[in-house]
Amino acid sequence: MRVVVFALGLLVCVAAHADEAKKSYAEVYAEDHGTCTADTCAPGTKVVVTLDKGDTAFACDTEEKSVYTNTVLGMVSFMQQMTGKLPNISPATGEPEVEGDSKALLDSLREKAGVGTFDEAVKYCKNEKQINKKKFMILNIKHESEYAWAGIDKMKIWLPLTAIKPVK
Repeated sequence: MRVVVFALGLLVCVAAHADEAKKSYAEVYAEDHGTCTADTCAPGTKVVVTLDKGDTAFACDTEEKSVYTNTVLGMVSFMQQMTGKLPNISPATGEPEVEGDSKALLDSLREKAGVGTFDEAVKYCKNEKQINKKKFMILNIKHESEYAWAGIDKMKIWLPLTAIKPVK
């Protein structure tokens, strides 16, 4: 009997974690922090950029540049947290010096962004100081993306979903 109860318990745990695994990072983050998802911030939704002190994010003219620049930032931040020091930065690309799958990922994202370096991509972006606490309206949001296209006046940018909350 104990084995059956244990097995049923394992099945429930596995099923619960399977549901979590189907969710994107933005969906899981949104549940904890009240930020946007494709379902909660449809086009026309008014949103505000909400970055905590010390948070860094880029909002760029294209989704590809936004994904690339924020991935580089995330990678640098993760490597610093894991090792306690900043990684070596490539003088050729401005990215962390990595190998294997990580290098292939950065090469692919840089190519999709249509830029040669991180610094070149950043020229097309707004940083956290330029966007934090600003209100925007969602113009487009793809269900498979973790970014939204938003606008205010003449500024139209792609923002990470984790940086925006619906305005109540």
